[in-house]
Amino acid sequence: MGIETIEVIQKTEEAFGITLPDEDMAEMGIVGDFCVYVANKVNIETDREVEMEDVHKFVIKMLQDDYDIPKEHVTLKAHFVHDIGLD
Repeated sequence: MGIETIEVIQKTEEAFGITLPDEDMAEMGIVGDFCVYVANKVNIETDREVEMEDVHKFVIKMLQDDYDIPKEHVTLKAHFVHDIGLD
């Protein structure tokens, strides 16, 4: 994982009030898989109810605002490194 990917993970942890284990995140390259994982973790570990779509919207906005990634590139099937270009 590169610095940008780590930043995405940290911002997601802060936004949703969870901790994402490094060993799980090392395997998480596809946006949709990441969104499902985060939503499930939030629903299990907090008193919040979050849908995968909520996480996806957050990821789209964060990548647009912080990395100038067009929202069209942040599909559920996109790979963070290979398709979106994060390091």
